[in-house]
Amino acid sequence: MKYHLIEKAHQKKTNWSGGETTEIFIYPEHANYAERQFSWRVSSATVENEESEFTPLYGIKRWIMPLDAPLLLKHRNQQKLLYEILVKPYEAHCFKGDWDTKSIGVTRDFNLMLREGSYGILKHFKLAKEIDVDIESIFPEIFDNRLVLIDKLFTLGVYCIAGQYRAHLGDSDIPVKSSELLLVDNDSKMIREYKTLSVSQQNVNFLDLVVFFVAYDAE
Repeated sequence: MKYHLIEKAHQKKTNWSGGETTEIFIYPEHANYAERQFSWRVSSATVENEESEFTPLYGIKRWIMPLDAPLLLKHRNQQKLLYEILVKPYEAHCFKGDWDTKSIGVTRDFNLMLREGSYGILKHFKLAKEIDVDIESIFPEIFDNRLVLIDKLFTLGVYCIAGQYRAHLGDSDIPVKSSELLLVDNDSKMIREYKTLSVSQQNVNFLDLVVFFVAYDAE
């Protein structure tokens, strides 16, 4: 098991048609997002226009989680309305990047993008004062033998929306600040041996975090 902390200073900001996006991490780290040559990517974005058109991402599965306010999403395929859904703050919604997607509402969101061959899930977690996070209870999918995730690499991500928390990994005590991302890497064998992650915070009764895992092939 190894970890790395993605500090705010190392995140890359760019503009998109509806606001500003911050690339927090991309795998492989040398991948070029503009050329869509990546296995997975996490980002945070502001949606500043009341109505915005999402950039088409063919062959990409997308997860989105509004952080500040609800977001109404309208999904179309070949000009036919598939469905619309109101996604509330801290709810995660998954959809195909191939679809034509329009959003209504102004908010800030967190995004997970997965190319074919990678598998992942995005969730919200409320962190109490001090807790051992039971990974299996949050992501039972990792331990479901019906899913063919063997021989994959696994990364667990814990993103601090605001405030600060501390992660305790072996002899390391890692402070994670607002807008920073802690990544913990395992393989399919190790993830079954290390089913808990010890984290703590002392500032509020509960701290809102974004948590996700990704299973993917090594580059």
